[in-house]
Amino acid sequence: MRTVRCSPLSAALRLPAAFALALVVTVLTVPAAISIARRWGLLDHPRGWKHHAQPTPYLGGAALLCGFSIAAVAFAAGAGLGWLLVCCAGLCVLGTLDDRWGLPASLRLAATVVVAVVLWSAGLGWPISSSDAANLMLTVVWILLIVNAVNLLDLLDGAAAATVAACAAACAAVAGVFADALLAALALALCGSCLGFLRHNLRSPSAIFLGDGGTMPLGLLTAVLIETLPWGRTSALAALSGGVLLCGVPIFDMTFRIISRLRRGDTLLTAGPDSVANWLRARVPSARWMALCLGLGQAMLGSVAVLAADLGSDALLTAGLCALMLGAVLMVLLDASGFGRHLVADRAPTGRRGSATSQSTSLVDASSEPSSRT
Repeated sequence: MRTVRCSPLSAALRLPAAFALALVVTVLTVPAAISIARRWGLLDHPRGWKHHAQPTPYLGGAALLCGFSIAAVAFAAGAGLGWLLVCCAGLCVLGTLDDRWGLPASLRLAATVVVAVVLWSAGLGWPISSSDAANLMLTVVWILLIVNAVNLLDLLDGAAAATVAACAAACAAVAGVFADALLAALALALCGSCLGFLRHNLRSPSAIFLGDGGTMPLGLLTAVLIETLPWGRTSALAALSGGVLLCGVPIFDMTFRIISRLRRGDTLLTAGPDSVANWLRARVPSARWMALCLGLGQAMLGSVAVLAADLGSDALLTAGLCALMLGAVLMVLLDASGFGRHLVADRAPTGRRGSATSQSTSLVDASSEPSSRT
C-alpha cells in the first residue's frame, strides 16, 4: 500500500470521500446489524457488574467493518488490502462466536498470531529492521499488543471507538506528512466508520455494542495502520516511539491495569472494572463525556506524533520519552489513589492470586469484561 500515489487533486477528493462514505454506510448498516443480532440471540445481557438496563445487541463491529471495507475498496484499494479485509473478517467472526458462546483465550491469541504472520507475509508488517525475522517478531508482538489493548478498553460505551477514531485521524495526518494519500484515505475510512458507530453506541440507552467481534478487527486495523505508515528515513526506535504515541491511550490503559493489579496482589486472570475508562466515568457526567475525554487524550498524543514526525527522528524520540515519563507519573498517581482496590475489598469473586473462587477469565479475553454501561 506504500507504492501507490495519487495526484493532489484526486487526493483532495478521495480523502473526504473515504471518510464520508465510511461514516454514512456504518450509520445505515447498524440498524440491520441490530435486527440480525436480536434474531440470532447475539445480545449482551446485564449481569454481574454489567449495569446496562436491558439486553443489548452485539454486531456493532460487523457494521463498522462493513462501512470501513466499502470505503477502503472504493477509495484506498492497494496491495495487501484484500488480505487485510479477509483477516479483519476472520477476527470479526471469531470474536462474534466468542461473544455468543465463549471461546478459550488461547484460541483467540493463536488466531491473532496467525493473522499477524499472514499480514507480515503480505507486506503489512513493521519494515524497520534489516532482519526479516526481527520484523516478523515485532509485527506479531505489536498486533497482539494493540488488539488486546483495544479489546480491554471496550468496557464502557464509546471508549474504544472514540479512542480509535482519534488514533486513525492522527495516522491520516502522519500519512499526509509523508505524502501517502492512499494510507491517509484508509485511516480516514476507519475514523469515519468509528464515528458512524458512535452515532448509535452513544445513545441513551446504547443501541448496540462492539463486542469482541468488533474490538478484535478494530484493534487489528489500528495496529496495521500504524506499522505500515511510511516513516521514511526515521530510525527504528523513533518509528516505534511514534507508533506508541499514536496508540498511547489503549497502551497506557493496558499497562496501568497490569501494573496496578500486580502491586495490589490481584489476579491478572480475572475481569474487573479497573480501566482508566472506569476511572473517568466516575468523574464525568455521562458516557459521552468519558468517550470525549478519551478521544481528546488520544488526539493530543496523536498531534504530538504528527508534529514530531514532521521534525524527524530526534523529535519523535524526545516526544516518546516525554510521553513515557508522563505516563509513569500518571500511573503512580492513579495507583496511589487506591483506584482498583475495590475489586479486592468488595468483590471476593474477583479474587487474588491463588483464590479458590477466582474466575477463569483471562485479561486478554474481554468477552466477560464488566461493562458498567450507561
